[in-house]
Amino acid sequence: GDIVPAGAPLEKLDATQLELSLNKLLSHTAVKDVAVAEASLANARADATAANSALLDALNDGYFRADDAVRRETDTLFVNPRTIPTFNYQVGANSSALKNTIETERQGLEDVLTKLKSGLDAANATPSEDLSAVDALARDALGKTSTYLQNLATIANDSPSISSYKGTIS
Repeated sequence: GDIVPAGAPLEKLDATQLELSLNKLLSHTAVKDVAVAEASLANARADATAANSALLDALNDGYFRADDAVRRETDTLFVNPRTIPTFNYQVGANSSALKNTIETERQGLEDVLTKLKSGLDAANATPSEDLSAVDALARDALGKTSTYLQNLATIANDSPSISSYKGTIS
């Protein structure tokens, strides 16, 4: 160790590289890079908004199709379809368990479709919201509707008393 007087510099740093970096940061190139990044972000947000809108449209369409299939097309096959559904046609002995399943499915679909409609109403009111919850409701409703319609088609094909509905259900 050398003895250094108080206030004397210990080492002199070359500020040239620091000045070059600072000048580049403040230069036109850095400003352009930021503008490009901002434009890219704006485009990504617009794409996300469009995708969200398309998803919401598809969810609404799925609801209306399921609701129409269940409530308009098949409810005529039941007595009290929205409260305590009772299948309104005679079925063969081999189809009695399926008849009970269909009645249970129809009753469950009332709640599922009502929840989906409520979720869609909220999503339509604020379309920028995250749609994952309503998407899960739609997947559940559409899956259950599909199973229900398949079971109805099976029982319709086995029951001569509802042959006039075969084309409508299947």
